[in-house]
Amino acid sequence: EGGKGFIIDKESYAILADYDETLVATHLNDETQSVLYKNIYEVIQAGTTGLTTVKDSSANYIVNIQPVTEEDWLLISAIPESEALKDLMVLQWALIGLAVVIIIAVLILIERTAHLMIKPINGLTTTIGSITEGNFNVVINTIRNDEIGIMNNGIKHFIGKMREIIESNINTVKQLDEEAQK
Repeated sequence: EGGKGFIIDKESYAILADYDETLVATHLNDETQSVLYKNIYEVIQAGTTGLTTVKDSSANYIVNIQPVTEEDWLLISAIPESEALKDLMVLQWALIGLAVVIIIAVLILIERTAHLMIKPINGLTTTIGSITEGNFNVVINTIRNDEIGIMNNGIKHFIGKMREIIESNINTVKQLDEEAQK
């Protein structure tokens, strides 16, 4: 849509073939030509061939200027930049959408991972708080094999030793009480 193609003579700039038949036999540098054709004429005058961008009164065009072999002609193709880049723009927005989805997924994954790491630490902190208040009846479940699991096992062992010491002291106090009452 909106593309144009025509052939001109390199020497006279006469339009030999055009999608618009009324332009055939006119010259690219005529005053009556469109802004696009006038600007293409200036580009050709500068010696440019291949792909280039040319302005029209309402849009930019991607223009390809190629010599026709064995003739003194130029084949010129022009397409509005917006039309040529339409699929790229769709791809750009799709990639931006994909990037947003991936970023959200990564953030959720980070949050879940942090939650899974912090939860056992919070449990361990609560247990240590209970122990410092003198409660040695806390139950510690060790189901992890990481550093938190090692710390839980250490505290579980500590609580076991403290219970043994407390029971030994209670037994000693009971014996002393029994002997004192005799």
